[in-house]
Amino acid sequence: MALGKTCEAFAVELDELFRAVDVLQGRARDSASQDSALPGILAQAADDMHGWLAEALVAAREGVQATAGPVDLDRTRRALVGAKEAYFHIAKAAGPLFATERLEEIEAIGPELKGDWPDWAEHVTDALTQCREQFDTLLPSLFDCFEELVDRATAGWVSVQNTSIGQQVTIPREELAAETVP
Repeated sequence: MALGKTCEAFAVELDELFRAVDVLQGRARDSASQDSALPGILAQAADDMHGWLAEALVAAREGVQATAGPVDLDRTRRALVGAKEAYFHIAKAAGPLFATERLEEIEAIGPELKGDWPDWAEHVTDALTQCREQFDTLLPSLFDCFEELVDRATAGWVSVQNTSIGQQVTIPREELAAETVP
């Protein structure tokens, strides 16, 4: 795939995750009561993730622009490095959201609290599942961008290597004797 297309695909995946986190933020805040700190914890983690996603999106879009027309490899590299940095912050923010214990806590809260909580827990679990699925596509997509960048940057380079390991050169005795006699 071409560098521009790869960067576009990465930007689209970031945007899809951004939208999924939007849904999660809304679901986390939809709790019918404040009987639990869980909605606030989820909303805060989603807010953090959302902020870093916004930064990653800006960087990814910069990368797409840098590949339009005459490709600016250095600008593309800087944009992808910015997206990579934001990705690591996104992963850190996603940790509290995607932890197995957190999902178990959400699933357990519905029957414990009754009322609207079972529906809330189901909606939040669905939103978290969608976010996780979107998140899992990001790193391979980012790696694809860097791979295309490296391929593009090294396309004009020619490498020649000569190796002679274990090669033996023998000179016939007659030629050796002729060279040593004046």
